[in-house]
Amino acid sequence: MDLGAVAAIIGLGIGVSVNAAGVSLVILWLMRPGGMRKAVAYVVGSVVTETAIICAALLLIREADKYLVDATNLSPGPTDVQAWLITLLGAVLIVTGVYMLRRGAHRSSALLALALRDVDSAPSWLAFTIGASLVSWTMPVVAAAEMQIAQQPLQLPVGLILYAVFMALAMSTVLAPIAVIIWRPQRSRELLQRARDWLDRNGGTTAAVVTIVFGVVFAIRGTVALLS
Repeated sequence: MDLGAVAAIIGLGIGVSVNAAGVSLVILWLMRPGGMRKAVAYVVGSVVTETAIICAALLLIREADKYLVDATNLSPGPTDVQAWLITLLGAVLIVTGVYMLRRGAHRSSALLALALRDVDSAPSWLAFTIGASLVSWTMPVVAAAEMQIAQQPLQLPVGLILYAVFMALAMSTVLAPIAVIIWRPQRSRELLQRARDWLDRNGGTTAAVVTIVFGVVFAIRGTVALLS
């Protein structure tokens, strides 16, 4: 197994977890009556969407490798298809991160603005939809490419383990407030308010910097693979 690819998947899971807008909204819901149902719906929406993106990317990469990669090429490491994908998406992440820094505080999507307009009456289906819409599509696609690199050909047991690791890390910052509500209900409001205040001050900049760093890392990783 390629340990570099495994490390990349772990890093990508952490990168996806830096979702200031989503975490802040989940915390706001949890601080209101009936908010747990909306928070869970948000999590389900995110998990379903990221799973669909990863499955689609795995399928497309595998099919592209069949047609574009020499069947006699048994060398370890990424194929040209995987290397090109990682390089291009690394560049996309860099551009996205720079844009996020230039625009300053995160600008709400229409769905997010609708939820914030009336937090208490926002239905669960809207929370599910927001969870799906705030997913970063680039990092799950890169994670799918890294899963293929980790084991070639990728076997189902290994793929499921790598997927579980990625998703656990990706959803960790959203699941953490839910865990606080369950295990520390007495202090939950104070802790959640402190976390939300920090996200409002620093979340946008943190997410932008993390996006740029991951973009640089994967652009370099893909370029090196192409040149080797």
